Amino acid sequence: MIFINVVNENILQKNNFFDIYVVFIVNMIRYLFVLIVINFYKIRIEKNIPLIFSLPIALTAVISMVVTINMLLVVDSNNYKFIFINMVLIFIICIILIYIFNKIVNVMTENARQKILIKQSEYYEKQIEADRKHINNTRKIKHDMKNHMYAINNMAKNNMSKDIITYTNDILGKIEGEKVYINTGNYLIDGILNVKFEEIKNQGIDFKYDVKIPEGIKLPEFEVITILGNLLDNAIEGVKSIKDNRYIEVFISYKDSNLLIKIVNTFDGLVIKDNKGFVSRKEEKAYHGIGLENVREQVEKSNGYMNIDTGNCMFTVDLFINL
Repeated sequence: MIFINVVNENILQKNNFFDIYVVFIVNMIRYLFVLIVINFYKIRIEKNIPLIFSLPIALTAVISMVVTINMLLVVDSNNYKFIFINMVLIFIICIILIYIFNKIVNVMTENARQKILIKQSEYYEKQIEADRKHINNTRKIKHDMKNHMYAINNMAKNNMSKDIITYTNDILGKIEGEKVYINTGNYLIDGILNVKFEEIKNQGIDFKYDVKIPEGIKLPEFEVITILGNLLDNAIEGVKSIKDNRYIEVFISYKDSNLLIKIVNTFDGLVIKDNKGFVSRKEEKAYHGIGLENVREQVEKSNGYMNIDTGNCMFTVDLFINL
């Protein structure tokens, strides 16, 4: 900016209308440049735009500014038309950059929302499939109940107590459904936990949950899927870093119009942070830390609170959101 002020002073010393006009254009470009920088930084922080996307546009703006300054240093009566045309073109480029960057932000925001909707559909389909299997198994048992009672009666007459226990346990197991399906009474929570439970089970991780939500409570789907989904993904990633004592615990409750969520998982104790918070160790470097940052953003939007503790090789996230 000092560089531009020197240019302004040199031009004003010539004291003619064209030079004053150029000074006006210079200051407009300077204002636009500052606006671009502030806009880039603010939107990138608020929307969690990875640096790999915003850096090329920011560099283009800086280079355009440098080119403008260089042209102003050589402006005279012989080339002012050429300089003027190029300055206008650079001005247009800056406008286009702002437009492109805002479009990128909108597209990424919409993509994030679409991913949430896809996850929501996946969670509901999983829960519907679990309910369907449970209903079918129950119908089959009821349909064959008379035959089952004959079988049990016959075993009782022959003092086959062990066989009766085995037989009835098998029937009860079919009525209750497969144990992989989690039933907390809340359709949204059940869908999320059921999908994540399969991955947790396949990784050989112990999983415990305690969900206490009154019936009829309407949960904000987008916020809950973002928060609970990302926290479970983070917990699974953390447990993958160790070989022993691998477990995840989930506690969800409702109190005074607030949804309380606590997730605890073991991990290797290695914590990486940057100026924004915790950094993921996933291979996709462009998206490091976005998961927890998205959680924090949703919590803040819901007038909630979030706390993270990493002591004793335990990663604990404790939060609440206002419903």
